[in-house]
Amino acid sequence: MSDFKAFKSLTRSEKRAIVGPLEDEPGYILDFSNRTFEEFFEDEFGIQIYDEKFAFNGTSKKKRLEAFLEIVETALAIRVLRRLWDYRATLPEHYHSNTPEAETANRSKFFTVLDKLAGNPATPVVETIEAFDSEPALGDVVSAIERDIRDGAHNAALDRLHTYCQKKTRLLLEAKGETAHKNEALHSRIGKYIKILAYEGDRSEMTIQILKNSISIFEKFNGVRNDQSLAHDNDLIEAKEARFIFESVLCVLKFMKSIDNESFGH
Repeated sequence: MSDFKAFKSLTRSEKRAIVGPLEDEPGYILDFSNRTFEEFFEDEFGIQIYDEKFAFNGTSKKKRLEAFLEIVETALAIRVLRRLWDYRATLPEHYHSNTPEAETANRSKFFTVLDKLAGNPATPVVETIEAFDSEPALGDVVSAIERDIRDGAHNAALDRLHTYCQKKTRLLLEAKGETAHKNEALHSRIGKYIKILAYEGDRSEMTIQILKNSISIFEKFNGVRNDQSLAHDNDLIEAKEARFIFESVLCVLKFMKSIDNESFGH
């Protein structure tokens, strides 16, 4: 893809996936006024968004954004879109999707198109790491994980992934009528969850064994999080090891969802 034609090459549905979540009312972008829209582009990127060269599609903020995306270098377009999404995450729920499920779907589509623009395969993170309730802190954790993974910083993402897993296992246990204690280690919560599944009796012996084997992954993950992540003033784990741990945890979460989707998605 040419540096200046990547956005033009997108389909109409792909362009909607990019601009749609950023549009509040028709023609408006998020909560920006004309002044703050101008300041955002000037302060963040040194760009005069109200230059006439960005008015060939129309003069609304949405039309100017679309014109900007059509004529600037792809790398700059991606930077601006990512920054707009990060800013969107700081706004009240009014500016987000109606449900956590819709928000997850919009986020997945948005970053899939960005990956296409960048010439990268779509990351599986957005398919597995979901904002499963409307808690603002959870949305911040999910956005931070995705941002780190987009930047290839798996070792930086491990602390937040651990936080996500703690929140997810609390939800799983509560859905089964079990208490998740605040200071309980992650692998302990996983062990309790597996015992409940085994007691329910409708999972295969192989499924239970696979999950039991995963307990050691989460136990080691605790140590990495405490001693080799950004949770504290640590020397970070090596990038290749961080990526292996990250992807291993994601695989387990994906497997858990496949066998217990009802509890997993609450």
